[in-house]
Amino acid sequence: MKIEEIIELINPASSSYNSIRVYLLSSFLQLLSENNELKFPAKIFELNRVSYTKNNKIIDDCEFLDIYSNYEVSVNDSLKVLKRLFKELEIDFDIRNSNHKFLIDGRQGYIFVNNENIGWIGEIDLIILEKLDIKYPLTGFEISIKELMKYH
Repeated sequence: MKIEEIIELINPASSSYNSIRVYLLSSFLQLLSENNELKFPAKIFELNRVSYTKNNKIIDDCEFLDIYSNYEVSVNDSLKVLKRLFKELEIDFDIRNSNHKFLIDGRQGYIFVNNENIGWIGEIDLIILEKLDIKYPLTGFEISIKELMKYH
C-alpha cells in the first residue's frame, strides 16, 4: 500500500497551492469544480508528476489518471479501460479491496501488479462531488507509471 505524506510548501505563491500533489485526482476535481461545462460522455486523462514523503525521503513519481463522466457511470467503465491498457502492455494485474475515503465503498479497489500496489480504481464519492458542485458522477483510476514500468 502506498503510504505517503504531503509535502507542504514554505512560501506558497497562493494559499490555494500550498502543497505538492500526492495524487492527480485532487487537482482535477478542483479544476472540474471551477469549470463545470463538460460535454458527455467525457473521457479525460492526465499524465503528470506527483511527489510525497515516505520513510523521511522525498519520492518523485509520474502518475496516469483516467476519468470518465457521463449521466450514469460505473466502476466497470474504468475497469474496461484498465483491462485494455494492461492487455496492450502484456502485464497481469489484480484488484484488491481498498478503503479510500474519496471513493464509494464497495465500488473501489487497489490495483496490484506482482503483489505491489501501483494505484487505485473506483467511483468518486457522491458527497465529495456534491461539496465541489460537480453535477455528474465520475469513475476512474490512477496508476504509478514508475512502478508500472518495472514490469514492462
